[in-house]
This record gives sequence, C-alpha cells and structure tokens, in this order.
Amino acid sequence: MVALKEAIQIIEDVARSKHGVKPSFDSGTVMLALMRIDEEKTIGRPSLMKSLNLHEAQAKTLIKRLKESGLVTSDRVLGLSLTEKGKSVLESVKSVITLSKECVEIATLGWTTAGAVISQGAKLLNKMSVSSLRDLGVSLGAQAVLLVVKEGGELVMPPKSLNEDETVRSIRIEITKKFDLKDGDLLTLVTPCDKTLLSRIVLSYAKLLD
Repeated sequence: MVALKEAIQIIEDVARSKHGVKPSFDSGTVMLALMRIDEEKTIGRPSLMKSLNLHEAQAKTLIKRLKESGLVTSDRVLGLSLTEKGKSVLESVKSVITLSKECVEIATLGWTTAGAVISQGAKLLNKMSVSSLRDLGVSLGAQAVLLVVKEGGELVMPPKSLNEDETVRSIRIEITKKFDLKDGDLLTLVTPCDKTLLSRIVLSYAKLLD
C-alpha cells in the first residue's frame, strides 16, 4: 500500500496546473472519482459525470489525467476501472479517512453538514491549533468548520474549555448519536454540505499527519 502522504500527493498532482493550465476540478473531485470507480468496479464516463456533477469537458480532462497518472484504465465496453496503483492509493486514503455517505442534520447547530472522520487525527491538534485548522478549512471554501475529537470514550470540542457550556454539551450529545468515533479520531464537520469540498479539506488535514 502506498504511504498516506504519497497517496495524497498523487491525488493532488492530478488536479495541479500543467503547462499553465489548471483544471476546473480539485483534489476532492479526484478522491471522489477514485471512490466512485472503486464502488462500481467499472463505470462509464456518463455515470461518472453524473455522480460527480461534472460537465463533459471536465470529465474528459479528469479521466485523461487519471489515466496519465496510472490510476485508472479504460475499456470501450466496460468503462473505467482502477489499476493496482489506483487501488493502492485509494486504500491508503480510506485507511485514514471515512466520509459520511449523506448530508447530516445537526439541529443544535442549525447545520446541514458533510462529515468525515480522520482515524487518529486528534494528533493534528499537537501540531496546529484548532483555529488554524478551521481557518485552513475556510480558506479552502467552507463557510464554517467544526472539529470534534474523541478522548477517554467521550467527544470533546476543542479547546476543552468550551465544554463547560450547556449548548456545547447538547451539540456533543447530538453528534455522538450520529457519528461513530474511536478514541483518538478527529471528526470534521463542514458547511455547506459538499462532499467535494469536504474531501479537499480532510485531504489537506490528513496530509499533516506524521
């Protein structure tokens, strides 16, 4: 299996500018494309376009770059499938990042959110402040970001001083019911609910892990 940082770098490279031309998709789209192809085993371009909400030109460019990177192969009859390299890259990412399949309503926040769990991601808080991580998420396109970690069997919204507030306790109780975390995991919630945006943000976070 490819190392996590290398896997993320490969994904990001697919969406980089080449010869002065930047594609109109990002690393989050690339990650979701690999996941979608993996789910279907083989998938045609029209189906991939629809599931990722891409225009035909975008899809053609994405597929071309995925093939050039050695992540997918295509068959005129069967469509696109992951290569061994593609499977290895995706396996590495999925071993650390778990995306929620649907939008999640957090009534106590008034959010319709997309969520992702980064396995053992709580260690990121030893390298960067919560505010810095939230700012990074906002700089990548989120309106707002909430980070939650699980410690000693309980969810904590860092900084820990926030947990004195009754409103925060209500939020934590609701989140506990809707997401399954293990000790040391980091839950990232972003609004608006956009899986491409969420994927881009959590890839940026996971890249910071040792």
